[in-house]
Amino acid sequence: MVSKKKSQEVKLEKAMDRLDEIARKMEGDDLELEESLKYYSEARSLYASCVSRLSEAEREIQILMADGTLETESATDDLPGDEQ
Repeated sequence: MVSKKKSQEVKLEKAMDRLDEIARKMEGDDLELEESLKYYSEARSLYASCVSRLSEAEREIQILMADGTLETESATDDLPGDEQ
């Protein structure tokens, strides 16, 4: 039996793979407008799901590190353009 955590990782990986697949299809010139809209809608839903799972993972890491031995670092801290 697959653990809940492992199942979530598999779902995240599958969602990311599907996002890549949709991006490749949408980059092509052979899609009808309705098909493009369908893929766009699916991609937005998958993206939201991935962001939610990654945020949940970040919270889990912060809880595990709550003893203060390590500093938490937001996933967005290293993004370009965020220099202060």
